[in-house]
Amino acid sequence: MIIRSNLAITLDGKIARAGGKYQALGSPNDRNEMQRLRALSDVVIIGASTLRQHKQACLKNVPGADKPKTVLSHSFCNAVISRQLENISVNWPFFKAPNLRRILFVTTNELTKAQEKLFAKTSEIVVLKKSSRTSAAEQMIKYLESAGFSRLLVEGGGELMWDFVSHNLIDEYHVTLTPKLLGGKLSPTLVEGTGFTFKQMLSLDLTQVRQVNSELFLTYRKRS
Repeated sequence: MIIRSNLAITLDGKIARAGGKYQALGSPNDRNEMQRLRALSDVVIIGASTLRQHKQACLKNVPGADKPKTVLSHSFCNAVISRQLENISVNWPFFKAPNLRRILFVTTNELTKAQEKLFAKTSEIVVLKKSSRTSAAEQMIKYLESAGFSRLLVEGGGELMWDFVSHNLIDEYHVTLTPKLLGGKLSPTLVEGTGFTFKQMLSLDLTQVRQVNSELFLTYRKRS
């Protein structure tokens, strides 16, 4: 499994406003980079808070298609992790996108039968185990590998990133540094969670820097 992440951040490390309506930070160049990375992937995974913000599926553009945001086939998948799918509606565009495999990972088995029946019409529901040995991210990777996927793209948000970062599971970090300042002590950052101690802190290797106008496209790899 090759695991990449891709997120745009402000100069002060924010990825969005706290509780505000979603607004893209990056330029069309950043969206082109997003499509390039999705083309290298067969699964895009997001957290429930990101889904609540966007309500849209994370799709690949088909070259030459009249309408962009059309996926190639059922071989492309969107995965979402949520506690129990709270405040998520099956009426959102995410659940209506054609030719898309959807997997909903939940961290509790407290879904009602009515919920299961409703979401099962468009998605697979996978209940993750509470385990001190295996993290939620590791369980998701194992399931996706068993389903035949091998290229995972993590698109946020910060809590989901922490699930992967805390176990050093991401091979490549793609970060678009935008020329903006957002501020706000409650605004989410690239990686959230409980955080590392200084002794535990991950160090990465910078492998590519590309400047387009005032944006920087950075690629880091984890150290072996």
